[in-house]
Amino acid sequence: MSDPSTSAITPANSHGPSALAVNGPQQDGGWHIEGEEDGDWIIPRAHLFQDTATEREIFGRDFGPGDLVNTLTKQHLNSRRFVPIQGFKDFALIEDSKVVRVSRNRNDFNREDWDWDYRRANDLPLPPPVQQRLNFICLFEDEDFPVLLRFKSTSYQAGRQVNSFMKLHQGRMLYELDFRKENGENGPYLVPVIKLAGPLSPAMAAARAEWTMQAQGRDIKVHEEDTSFDPESF
Repeated sequence: MSDPSTSAITPANSHGPSALAVNGPQQDGGWHIEGEEDGDWIIPRAHLFQDTATEREIFGRDFGPGDLVNTLTKQHLNSRRFVPIQGFKDFALIEDSKVVRVSRNRNDFNREDWDWDYRRANDLPLPPPVQQRLNFICLFEDEDFPVLLRFKSTSYQAGRQVNSFMKLHQGRMLYELDFRKENGENGPYLVPVIKLAGPLSPAMAAARAEWTMQAQGRDIKVHEEDTSFDPESF
């Protein structure tokens, strides 16, 4: 079974506040360790802060509802505007609000764990325990290291919109991540909203082109630790 927490992407030189140690020439600072392999570094995720008690415990109290948090550095993402580099779909088995297994192949799970129609026909509880997710490796303004946007559950429609925009604009446009409030069984929560933000600047276009060119042939892990606690959250 393939590891869905990885994505084919190659590091570029990174100097921003969210920068990680990456493979770069020794003369440029020695940003890699001897013998480093693809799985030895991870790409952060952007988390839409809902202001729950669990989030405050993990990320601290310096965030408000709707803030975007870098899950690795636990710092703010200073911009909400981004351009996708590439994307992939995966599936996660949720038990007790925890992600316990992930795969890019839905058939790695039992049908009754992901098939809505099957569960309805057999009077099984909904939603299914296996959740489908749309993932996009993105470059945000003011960040020179890519961040993963993940859309699942109540945010899945926004992920479909990003996917449609990618096909329509083919990397020529910038998007903005906003949010709206919804009410659920456990109280209000935030749902991502995607807006058009105009054409890419020359600098952003060049950066995206560089990452797109380099995003070949390497698998790196996505940062998951302590951030898969709530299947309703973005």
